[in-house]
Amino acid sequence: MTEPATGQAATATRTALSLEGVVAGYGHDPALHGVDLDLPEGSIVAVVGANGAGKSTLLRTISGLLPPSSGDIRLGGESLAGVPVEERIRRGIVHVPERRQVIAELTVEENLRLGALWRRDKAERASDIAEVYEFFPALAARRTKPGSTLSGGERQMLAIGRAYMAHPKVMLLDEPSLGLAPKVVADIMAMLAWLRTEYGLTILLVEQNVRTALSIADTGVVLNLGRVVATRPAAELEADEQLRHLYLGF
Repeated sequence: MTEPATGQAATATRTALSLEGVVAGYGHDPALHGVDLDLPEGSIVAVVGANGAGKSTLLRTISGLLPPSSGDIRLGGESLAGVPVEERIRRGIVHVPERRQVIAELTVEENLRLGALWRRDKAERASDIAEVYEFFPALAARRTKPGSTLSGGERQMLAIGRAYMAHPKVMLLDEPSLGLAPKVVADIMAMLAWLRTEYGLTILLVEQNVRTALSIADTGVVLNLGRVVATRPAAELEADEQLRHLYLGF
């Protein structure tokens, strides 16, 4: 990426992404009911909740895959109403969906280069690919192998690395730890924390692995049946036993 952030996420005062009164869903049955959410620049916000809470729908709505029926989404203060998915990527929103979607026919390096499709800085792209390989040595060892040959953990690493190559302002991640070994999960969470610290990247992390998500987050948001029921500092949310039992199941 270009310039490292000079301050820690906790001191960020500007809002990178905000939602106001967002209602969205499928057909006549909304999955989100008037969601308000603010992501300060350079922060990690973890959205947690049970299955069916609306977490994936939230990310799909922000990325433009699902248009809201009402409410507004703003990136850096500018409304994204009517802005298509491709333009949202250009403006700095990148979505890493569930199930580790990579292009199976392309090699690891071709997948990474695909993430930088909108960029023109060839020299810096090469440097960024080297950084991905440095953080995920397993990908470096398989750089010429097609995506179809990768393990689940390697595919998740590649999906995140490809998203990083787009030079995003905001990264949306949907269940990045799902079905992965603890060591792989730890490596992925470490990279997300590194991206926030080194580059001031703003991250919206959807996870059912609540403890893992809150361990690297600044703020935790509890979503229940499409409604935000709590927004707290991550450590405070994890310590709230009553709230955890009521909505998070532990």
